[in-house]
This record gives sequence, C-alpha cells and structure tokens, in this order.
Amino acid sequence: MMGHPPLIFSEIRPGELVYSALARYARWAMSNGPKSVIESIFGSRSVAASIDLPNRLDALIPLLPGSPTSDDLIDRHTLAPYYTAFLPTPVRFAVRQGMKGEGESLHLLSGLAAFRSGRVSRLRFCPDCANGMRRTWGSEHWLREHQLPSVLVCPDHGTILRVSRVDLHKTNRHEFVAANSDSCPPSADLVIAPVRSADLDTLIRIAKASSALLDAPPDVTDLDSLSESYLAQLRERGLMRSRMRVDQVALEEAFLDRFGGVLHRFPGLMDAGDIRGGWLASLARKQRKACHPIEHLLLRDLLASRPVSSSPCGTGPWPCRNPLTDHNGSDVVVDLRIYRNRGASVAVFSCGCGYRYTRSISDTGELGPCRFKEFGPLLRPALVQMVAEGKSLRGVAARLGVDPKTVATLAAEHDLQTPWSIKPSARDPRPRPVKVVAPSPSRAAREPAGSRRDWRRLDIETASAISRASTDIRAKTPPVRVTAASLERAVLGRRGWLAKRKGKLPRTWAAIADASEALAPFQTRRIDYWISHEADEVEEIRPWMVLRKAGLRMHLLDHARERIKRLGFRADLKRTA
Repeated sequence: MMGHPPLIFSEIRPGELVYSALARYARWAMSNGPKSVIESIFGSRSVAASIDLPNRLDALIPLLPGSPTSDDLIDRHTLAPYYTAFLPTPVRFAVRQGMKGEGESLHLLSGLAAFRSGRVSRLRFCPDCANGMRRTWGSEHWLREHQLPSVLVCPDHGTILRVSRVDLHKTNRHEFVAANSDSCPPSADLVIAPVRSADLDTLIRIAKASSALLDAPPDVTDLDSLSESYLAQLRERGLMRSRMRVDQVALEEAFLDRFGGVLHRFPGLMDAGDIRGGWLASLARKQRKACHPIEHLLLRDLLASRPVSSSPCGTGPWPCRNPLTDHNGSDVVVDLRIYRNRGASVAVFSCGCGYRYTRSISDTGELGPCRFKEFGPLLRPALVQMVAEGKSLRGVAARLGVDPKTVATLAAEHDLQTPWSIKPSARDPRPRPVKVVAPSPSRAAREPAGSRRDWRRLDIETASAISRASTDIRAKTPPVRVTAASLERAVLGRRGWLAKRKGKLPRTWAAIADASEALAPFQTRRIDYWISHEADEVEEIRPWMVLRKAGLRMHLLDHARERIKRLGFRADLKRTA
C-alpha cells in the first residue's frame, strides 16, 4: 500500500471525527492534491470525505497509533451511533460492516438520505472549545457532537455554535479540510439567531441528550419493541384515549407546549406552524419506518418531563363481564377509554368478544359498580335459544345479569317475538314528559303523557325559551357553540324530547335552526376570544398557543394568524393604531 509511515498520524483525540484526524494528516502531508492524500491512505482515489458514515476504516487501522479497532473508530469517532441509535439490530450491523469495508449507499441503508431534517452541510464549531483545544493540543479539530443536526448549542459551554467556512456541498468531495483559524474565524456566523433564556435552556437540554446518544445509544432490537415502549410510556403519562389508541390531540398540545419555541429552529420538523408530515403522530403509533434521531429525542424528552399518572382503573388487562362467554371474569380486556360526561369521569371497558361495560370514577378516584353497555354479537343467538327453551323473563335476566326491563328492551331491539310482557308497576308512576326549565313551562307540558296537550301554546312558549337560551349561551365565556343539543339542554334540561316531536313543534324547530351556529363562525369567535385573553396575560401571542387554549386543531393555524393581524396585533403583541 502506498503511503507515509504510520507515525505521520497522531493519535485521534477524544470526541474527534475520523474526518478531522485525516484532515490534520492531510494538512501536513506532502501531496499533489486531495486525491493524492486519499490514495496514500486507502490505496484508492475514489474514497469520499465523509463526516458521518465514513467507510474503509479497516484500511485505516494499520496507520493509526494506539492500535484502535474499527469498532473503536465507529463508536468513538463517527456519527454512526447517533444515526443508527433507533434502527433495528440487523440494520445497525449492516451499516457497521459497510463502514469497515467498501460499503456503498450507507446513507440509504440507514435511512439518513430520506430523513426530513437531513444532515449538517457546513461544519460547526464552538469558540470556547476551540480555545481549549489550542491550549491542550496546540491546534483545533472537529468535534463530532457539534456536527449533529440536533445540536445547535455547545453541550459543554451552552453557547450557540458557529458556522465554519467548510461547506461540504461546495468543497471537493475527496478533500479533508482541517479546523483552524482560517476555516473557523472568530467572526463566523451563528448557527441560529440568539434566543431567549427559556428556549436556550431547551436547546442545551436537547444538545446534551444528542451528545449522550453518541456515547450510549439505546438497545433497540426492532421497531415493534420500540413502538411498544413508547405506547407504554404514553399510557403511563395519560396521553392515550384507550389502551391502544394514542390521544393525538393531547400529545400534540403537550409537544407544542414544551418545544413550541424552538421547533422552528430545526429544519424539517415544522411546516407553516404545523408538525410537518405528521411525524409525531407516526412516531407515537406502530412504527413501520425509520425516523430521524431528533424526533425520537424530542419525544423521549417530552415523556421524561411528564409525571407517571396512576389510572384509577389500574394498568390492565381488566376482567370481561360477559356472562355468555367462557372467559367471563378473566382479565382479557385491553381496550379502556375514559371520558368526561357532564363533569363526571366514566371508564368504558371493551372486550374483543363485543361486550362493553362502564364504571363511574368519583372525584376521589373510586370506581363505581360495573354497568352493562353492550353485549355484542353473542346476544341474539343466546336470546333466541333461551326463548325457544321457554325460559321466563326473570330467568333470562338472571342469566344475562341485567334487569327484566332491559331484557325486554334488548329483545325488541333485535325484533324478537317473545311471550313476555312488562306491566307498569303501581309503585312506579308513568314517566312524565320533559319539563321546560326556562322559562316556566305551560301547564299542558306538565301533564301526563296520556292527557291532551295544547301543542300550539307549548310550541310558542318553547320557541320563545329557545331564543332566550340562545342569547344566554352566546354570552358564556369561554365561548360555547350554540347547537340544537345545547339549546335543548338549556331549555329542557335534557336532549332528545324535541327531536321526537318536530311535526308538532314547528315554531320551536324554526327557532332552533335560526339560533344554531355553524362550525366555522364558532371557531372564529372562540379564536378571537382567546386572542384577547392571551393579549392580557402573555408577552407574545403565538397562533399555536391560541389554538391550544381554544381547544382547536392545528389546521386552523393560518386562520388564527390572520385573526391576530385583523384584531390589530403584531408578532410582538403591540396593538397597531
């Protein structure tokens, strides 16, 4: 092999790139150009100068002092541990083997070529680190942690990195350029503009996590195990709608709340205020492709920042209560959804057999009794069989674990002919129709269902009440949308009664149609309210923050930005004259 004696190479410094060590050699070697240098080292003139995933490392080993191995170079002096940190074991191994030999298309193999955030194209440096290098070694070198796309500030000094004059897109692809006062002038531009203190703290935290990834990448065996790990952590932190469904709205809100001030500093993550390409949602679901390490780092940082919430229902699986199955009472339910209903929390347990039941959750976290909600496909065959066997209504009810009236209702829903009949109890008077709460209902509305009603008078009074309720609902803060359901609840205290009597209450339904609010105007009204609210409380109005406060999705970001301008605010929150 052609080349200089091995002692020409000095020992590779801690954290230094292989690229940097070769650049220091090339600076002092007597050569006729870049290709002459790489030929003297590798015996080939086609080797490219790569800062992240260099290859032919086995050929470099005999020339280096200290007897390092190819694995030592890969782990301590390249960016491979960072870019392969979240890749399956077989891909990691293939990339490593390619770097040792004449590996080609390593950027395609690792997914690096397709990542949104891309790679660093202009080498970066920290002036404080450069001063320390000159004091210790007498010259500068390229640190590998500074060349990570997720590192914008020095992990050690917390200062914003500077952009060197070495542009990898314009430099000869075979040339290794050393770090010195010419390539790294003190007056070099900052990587990003100065940021406020809170955002700087976030960038430092991300930089330290990125640097740690180089030294101790996680033990990822496959994408499925990685997905399961994220789902488990999302579940523990209350960011799941059910056991297997991520609450994407809550996740995005939490993400923007933590990183909203710095995300736009990283190219490829945001697009006009939205999370570009839905990468966050994809990362939280079952992963089918490689994602950029910075995306993993941000998600891991978010999860680590949120306390583990203990669900009153436990971690599951939970028992199935279906009396028609062999697994009744066994812990086979994995689908749990908790929702709010008029200020109360309700847990819905759904089994794969189709059976669903609910349990109320008190303010103190205590669980209420199990209540049947749905039987699923096993119910009809069981009812048909029990009716054919001549079982009594109470016998069927005992078998299903519900009351007799529920059995009769279920049979009617499935259009089954049964010999049962349910007579009204003398102790349980017939239900009265719903009363008009505001204003005071007419006497006819308070009479039993079997009596004659003055529908014309009831229609006039209810229509008048609907109009007044519309005014009251529109006056609420934060804004509440005026809908048929909200109007009916405000006037009658419940919903559904008016819908069954449309033909008898034409004035009422005309009033409802006139008062109901379309979705788009309501969204604008709610955005305007929160813009004014934010202007009184914060120093800077951000469209995404307004949408988060308003409970609206991020596709309205442009609309929120336009409303901010129309209401007379600029980005710095000063109202225009």
